[in-house]
Amino acid sequence: MLAARVEMTPADACARAIIALALISDNILPIYNVYNTNLLTGGDLVNLMEACGRRIRVVSDKEFAAELSELSRRGHLDVLTGLMEELNPGYRPPTITVTAELTGRRLKDVGFEWPAIDEAYVSRFMSLIEAERAERRTES
Repeated sequence: MLAARVEMTPADACARAIIALALISDNILPIYNVYNTNLLTGGDLVNLMEACGRRIRVVSDKEFAAELSELSRRGHLDVLTGLMEELNPGYRPPTITVTAELTGRRLKDVGFEWPAIDEAYVSRFMSLIEAERAERRTES
């Protein structure tokens, strides 16, 4: 999982990219894949989170799969979205590869650049998640 590619697209940057693409006036009506092409690895994300003061326990893939299975057994399905399928021994990755090469070129032509996902971004992201969790606890 540490080698897996991680995509984090800030919603405000995505909105700016969509607007920039919509304002391109030509006769071509392509399909754009709008996402931040500054990808990280799972390991990069762990390092950034630890740099922000979050302690991340790195475990083997086998231990990770066992923990996910236990969460599933206990009914904590909300935290498992998107994780269990890839750990299934019979899992086959999609045969379609999504790229954003054309989108990236068009955005570059109009002066748009995706933000790098750095320590400051991850810190803000984690703060929002923690605030949401705190709010949910007070509502319960």
